[in-house]
Amino acid sequence: MQQCGSDFTNTFRGLSRLQILGNSVSSDSLADVRNYVLQQCATLDELQQTYAPHMNPQCVYTLCALH
Repeated sequence: MQQCGSDFTNTFRGLSRLQILGNSVSSDSLADVRNYVLQQCATLDELQQTYAPHMNPQCVYTLCALH
């Protein structure tokens, strides 16, 4: 979930949608949960913005020089 930017709370709530019948899981409910979890994932653009550097390179250089 962390690697794809999925919301942890909504993902675990989605897992509660699974319909477990005895020792097996309904394939329809598994497909519904998979689609729901995929909708909770961040888009590529959102992930790139999140992990993009936010500090000026000159500031980084200055901080490294102080150490």
